[in-house]
Amino acid sequence: NGEFTHNLGSGRGQLTTQLQGMEFHQNKSYFPRLIENWHHPFDLFAGQLDMNSKLTWDNSQLYVKGRLQLHDIGGFYDTNLFYGLNTEVQIDGPLADIKVRAESFKVAKMDVGIEVKNVTMSLHSSLDNLHIADFQAELLGGTIGQKRISYNWTQPKNTLLLELQGLQLSELLELEPGIEGYGVLDGQLPLSIRADGISVIKGQIKARLPGGVIKYQSGQSVSAAAASVGVGFA
Repeated sequence: NGEFTHNLGSGRGQLTTQLQGMEFHQNKSYFPRLIENWHHPFDLFAGQLDMNSKLTWDNSQLYVKGRLQLHDIGGFYDTNLFYGLNTEVQIDGPLADIKVRAESFKVAKMDVGIEVKNVTMSLHSSLDNLHIADFQAELLGGTIGQKRISYNWTQPKNTLLLELQGLQLSELLELEPGIEGYGVLDGQLPLSIRADGISVIKGQIKARLPGGVIKYQSGQSVSAAAASVGVGFA
């Protein structure tokens, strides 16, 4: 539904739109059908979307105000899957300086090679910067998070630091056959984010007292066994 008005004399006008109850299903594609020449490896396959927006303009600028509600959204980006995305996104401001915020952004589960659950955060974004507050998620029996994260859209590289708490060594070692163990791990994960990918910069993980145990069924050393699953001990 929508309504359009424009005053030819003053150059002022507005467009209001409303979309209620748009549902996504696994047996359909959406973005490739809605957007011509869509070549991005992203689409949605579950959940519901509600949206309302209001565009106002005059001879000098366009102003945008809108609200987007996402209910139990599931989708994919490349080979990464996500389920149970729930949030309300507010969009407000002139087009040249638009602001986007989501005070409660939650994802029930993500599959990014390992399972990540109960992702929560709040988001505030402009054309130049993204600010994330109170990010937390569960993985490998523990949590990963950070109170404040800033990302500059205009920079070729951004770095951020994530805190790891209570990771279970046994779950981490399940990713590599032939190695088993137990222990609880804490640490920090510095990330470098570029357009061509994400890399880890000298991350550090420490075992909580009284330490842990690694068992392996091969001739390699413990340090080599740990390195084969990307684990370094300090």
